[in-house]
Amino acid sequence: MTRPDPPAATDDLFDAIAALLEPDQRAYFYRRMLHFRQLRPDDELLRIVEAIGFLALIIRAAPGAVAIERQHLTQLFATHLATVDAAAKTGQAYHEQLDDRLTQLPAEIAAGISPPAIAQAITESLRQAFVRSGLPATPEALGLLSRQLHGTTADFQRRVRSAPPIAVPRCRPRTGSSSCGP
Repeated sequence: MTRPDPPAATDDLFDAIAALLEPDQRAYFYRRMLHFRQLRPDDELLRIVEAIGFLALIIRAAPGAVAIERQHLTQLFATHLATVDAAAKTGQAYHEQLDDRLTQLPAEIAAGISPPAIAQAITESLRQAFVRSGLPATPEALGLLSRQLHGTTADFQRRVRSAPPIAVPRCRPRTGSSSCGP
């Protein structure tokens, strides 16, 4: 009975494992694996050896993959740390600016509510209200009215003097009566 050809995958697996070994250990490895090449492809022992071989490949590659991933994570961490540090510095600067503004705020408020400034604002407001009220024009209007009244009075006096005299009845006190009669 002839032995079936072992699958190429098993040979590839053994070759991949041998490539991981030091050159002086490869001959010993191939002599040991020679027995497994004679097994049927569905033999359970061959399957266990293949699983162990895959595990050896994974374990051999794991430290390098972990180192690469660690380096990648270190770079990410450094980038994020720099971003957080920059954000913290910016936040600190804004906080200091806010503190400075809050410290200066009472002085700015005091300057904004200084009594001379308030008095000047009130005076200007009163002056504008006085102008809008029309009071500045009142003396002029009263002067005009006074001149008109003086003219009317003078005209009235002239007319009274030039008018004929009017007879006015005289009143005598009577007993019990206060009427005037002829």
